[in-house]
Amino acid sequence: MKNILILFLLLISICFYSQTKTFIRDYTYNAGEADSKLTSRTLALQEVKTSLLEEIGTYLQSEFENKIEQKNINGELTFTQLTKSKIITLAAGITSIKIIEEKWTGESYYIKAEIIVDNNDLKRKLFDLIKDKNKTKELEDLQEKNKEANEEIARLKKEFLIIKTNGNLEVEKNQIKELFNQKINTLDAIEFFEKAYSSFQANEYQNSIDYYFKSLQINAEQPLAYNNIGISRYILQDYLTAISDYNKALKLNPDFADAYNNRGLAKFQLADYRGSISDFYKAVQINPLYSLAFFNSGNSRFELGDYKTAILDFNKAIEIDFNYQEAYFNRGNTKYKLGQKNSACIDWSKSGELGNNYAFDKINENCQ
Repeated sequence: MKNILILFLLLISICFYSQTKTFIRDYTYNAGEADSKLTSRTLALQEVKTSLLEEIGTYLQSEFENKIEQKNINGELTFTQLTKSKIITLAAGITSIKIIEEKWTGESYYIKAEIIVDNNDLKRKLFDLIKDKNKTKELEDLQEKNKEANEEIARLKKEFLIIKTNGNLEVEKNQIKELFNQKINTLDAIEFFEKAYSSFQANEYQNSIDYYFKSLQINAEQPLAYNNIGISRYILQDYLTAISDYNKALKLNPDFADAYNNRGLAKFQLADYRGSISDFYKAVQINPLYSLAFFNSGNSRFELGDYKTAILDFNKAIEIDFNYQEAYFNRGNTKYKLGQKNSACIDWSKSGELGNNYAFDKINENCQ
């Protein structure tokens, strides 16, 4: 019963041919009066990365032009075309950029960088990622923040030139420089966040934690970063520290349903089942359609021997997502505990139909 999941990655069986491809781009950023070496490097890297991701998007577009996203919303399937822009957004979170050459002249900053992708691996990661709406939303929000920061930087540079043309107004110039540097810091924080995300996708959990903390050193007001650090620590089985990270996320955002759910998962692993139920309950108070939190609550109640209430939680999870194979499976286990053999077998059968092979083992053992 302890098969609680943080993420659901629905794997698609597709045959990919193995191919490694290297994308290389370079860019020279001409510094303005508001720039320093560090700001010039950040903006040069932004341009290089944008060009590389654009090329990767073009490269993969033909592979995905007939592919669609499929989502189950309240029992109804909806379909959305997987666009090039969406491919670029997702690729930003699962690729790593490597600087192969850089040079600062005092007036311009030159960067040459590459992204090496394994065609097979990249496609698999993309297919997995588009099935996880929470992670997709995280990357979309990150790209939107990146876009807003770049637009504000462009506006501030223009404003700086206007002030320079109209007179040497040092106070106004310093104010613009301060705002300019703040937006540069935003870009740097996003860069570390994306590196952390990419490291996580590569199962490099300690590297992911380190990059998130570098992002937090620049911008401490990032509840999502603390939440994601907690997830990495959870995977590394450092449950107590993970709880501390979730606490920090919730202090910054008291309405963070995922952080409540994830803290509940860590408490579950520490056998604090009542504490975990409290967190799962808070998660569904914030998001009444949080099927995973209902499922997790059902598992905790099962461990406490509260089988009837556990069934109610599994019922809610299935009501929200009628294809929730794990919920059918665990509800079947719970019904069996209550002596409801026939009903348990029906649930196991449904779970098996949805792809859970363990369900057929249960049927063979108990339903003959």
